[in-house]
Amino acid sequence: KMLKFSEKCAREELIKELYGHVVELAKHKSASHVVDAAYTTYANATQRSFLLQEFWGREFALEKGTPKKCLASVLTEKGERSSYVMDYVHETLLRIIEKNLHTHTIVHRVLADFLDLATPSMRADIIQSIHGTAVHIIHTRDGARAVLSCLGGGSAKDRKKIIKSCKGHVKAMCEDDHGYLVVCRIFDVVDDTVLVKNTILAELADSLYDLSIHKTARLPILHLLSPRNSRYFPPDVVALLPPVPTGDATTSKKDPEVRRAELLAHLRGPLLRCIEEHADAMLHSKFACDIVSEALITLEGDKQAAYNAIASLCTAREDARTLTSISSNRTLGRLIQHAGPTKDGGIDDFAMCVLSTMRGTLGKCATIPHASFIVFHLLKSPNTAKAVRQELKP
Repeated sequence: KMLKFSEKCAREELIKELYGHVVELAKHKSASHVVDAAYTTYANATQRSFLLQEFWGREFALEKGTPKKCLASVLTEKGERSSYVMDYVHETLLRIIEKNLHTHTIVHRVLADFLDLATPSMRADIIQSIHGTAVHIIHTRDGARAVLSCLGGGSAKDRKKIIKSCKGHVKAMCEDDHGYLVVCRIFDVVDDTVLVKNTILAELADSLYDLSIHKTARLPILHLLSPRNSRYFPPDVVALLPPVPTGDATTSKKDPEVRRAELLAHLRGPLLRCIEEHADAMLHSKFACDIVSEALITLEGDKQAAYNAIASLCTAREDARTLTSISSNRTLGRLIQHAGPTKDGGIDDFAMCVLSTMRGTLGKCATIPHASFIVFHLLKSPNTAKAVRQELKP
């Protein structure tokens, strides 16, 4: 309360009183909340650096000097003595985790930085300590980074425990601004696809529509359909989700494309049914329309029911909005352009489905804003070009 209600000058003095005692307070059940509140809410950039750097060693608690922004810069500065810094951080983190106080934001930052630079044995100690409670630290970006490191550097047993800790929380994780990254990484590195199907994908399948229309929750589905696509994932996110090299047994023994195909096979049926049942709403959602296009472009097999549900909306009635809505128009255009031979030797006839609904109204649609682009795409599609030309002839 003193931090919250004090004036700026008094608050700065309060934060200074924490200097020299940050690590000790971070190990205390009650005092750790004060340190975290100061770091997260009230401290400026310099003060946060001073609070954080005390985790790098006792010498930083005694003398502040120039603020150290990250552990990597400290290790570079220490040179040969960097091992002493890592040992200190390692021991400090183990004691904090042992007391179950690693849910604070400041500890998340220490965890994430440490796991990026730790030796395999140190990393294994930390991972084994937090894998059962990983779901409780993913609500911050640094916490999510720490769990990503655990998934990438942990053993199959560690990953299994992390996934089991997510059970019952998958939807909330997908909707979290940072938690969705953990779900995406599970799809990338976990070889036990049966476990992923029964825990992660089973919960996704139960809420596919709700997830599809959510800005953040749709991203794990899109990552599975189109991994690391820059259309949906900015560079800083792609950097956190690097592809697993084929044959890299230290991370995964299964070929990435085989793993992805196995996961998509489980999600295929529920996703196509979701599109069929909610075609109108998903086409007109600026978030779900991407799920529609990526699913119908990526998934193999019979998609006729979903095609028919979408094509039935492509009418020129005055009360119809599918042809004139920006999101649905863009999605229809992508699907029509994609029409053609499929990998299994069949023909993707989405363009024909749309033409069958629009037949007789192409001339009218060609004069309607946005709808005219659909006529243009049909005219460019090899499956429908001839029929469109015949109808548009004066």
